[in-house]
Amino acid sequence: MESRTFDTPFGPIVLVGEAAAFEGTRPLLVTIAGAFAIARGPLFNLAPHIGDCDVVSGHLPGNHCPTLISASVGVYASAYSHVIANAFAGRTVIGCGASIGGLVALGLRAPQVRNLLVIEPPLVMSKVWPMWPTLRHKLAAGPDDKAQRDFIVNVFGVTETAVAERRYDGLLEALRKPARVLVGDRPLFPEAPFEKLPSLVDEPERALMAAHPMIRLSVAPGAGHNVLQESQAVFLAALRQAIAG
Repeated sequence: MESRTFDTPFGPIVLVGEAAAFEGTRPLLVTIAGAFAIARGPLFNLAPHIGDCDVVSGHLPGNHCPTLISASVGVYASAYSHVIANAFAGRTVIGCGASIGGLVALGLRAPQVRNLLVIEPPLVMSKVWPMWPTLRHKLAAGPDDKAQRDFIVNVFGVTETAVAERRYDGLLEALRKPARVLVGDRPLFPEAPFEKLPSLVDEPERALMAAHPMIRLSVAPGAGHNVLQESQAVFLAALRQAIAG
């Protein structure tokens, strides 16, 4: 695989894939990994599973790649949309994102995007209590890392001592692409000690998505937030359905 960098008005976007995936004419799966994802995680290893479709994969800006002009889901979505609209102008595109990457996928507006697969999009940040210790540890461990602080504060609303609300349910109001949304079945509330992350999507947000005319909501049995690892077969089945349209 190779990495290619695409300039946008918001800064560079880096995508990874086979050369043929960038240059071909087949339908194209564009995946966006979640916050602090490892360099070559599950969304970077989908080619053997998707049949007659190409795939290119990217990270959230600032994670294994350059930052953009600002850290926000809206800017990330605009940058990815710019790449899809200009670099893949003749392609049919399926957008796929996990966690914060799923929020970015919900914000894609490029006309080539036919449909979406979104995994565990955390729509209301004041509810994602399982993430707060990790985020505060990162703030404490990197006090001079401005890019990381901007990301954590702007996107999650988390500081060392407080949580400011960040809501992303507005992305649903603006959604005009058919979307499959996959969530885990380990509930977010009530708060309790955990060994594996629970789902970060609470019941009211599930109901909101289930009622949306453009969304097909499914639950991955036995999974929490990390559906890609904990319910891989369910994810791959949903992915193939998304590719099939």
